Amino acid sequence: LIFTRCLNIATIKKHMDWELLVFIAVTIGIGKALDASGAAKFIAHYIVQICQSFGPAGLLAGIYIVTWLLTSVMSNNATAVMMFPVAVSAAQAMGLDPRPFIIALTIASSICFFTPIGYQCNLIVYGAGGYKFSDFVKFGLPLDILVGATAVTALTIAYGIH
Repeated sequence: LIFTRCLNIATIKKHMDWELLVFIAVTIGIGKALDASGAAKFIAHYIVQICQSFGPAGLLAGIYIVTWLLTSVMSNNATAVMMFPVAVSAAQAMGLDPRPFIIALTIASSICFFTPIGYQCNLIVYGAGGYKFSDFVKFGLPLDILVGATAVTALTIAYGIH
């Protein structure tokens, strides 16, 4: 956009959401720290312990649910970065291919219809539209459950997870 002169650097600096950029940068550091410190493996161990009796499909659903719950109260970018090493460690702990777990966390961190907190567009609509928090729960929760069930089912079929 700068090259085609649609935007200049001053305009970009003026409209840049620096707080969000710093927040994403910090969460990348947190994600790396979770991995380097062994905290990701520690968290993954507990997720595996809880979900192990349900098999690999249960673990996939567990990763999805934890990611979805986190993205409901914090940034989707932060959730994805923080959950990445956890999902990979959990899959590896059960001797599974981490790819479907990464896809699951990507989807789970990208949907957040049942709270206005997890995604910036929800907050904009929440304030401008005069909605109540309960409106998001009423309409968003069933949609989140439908997307989650579809995603987990599709991934278990596509990757042969039983």
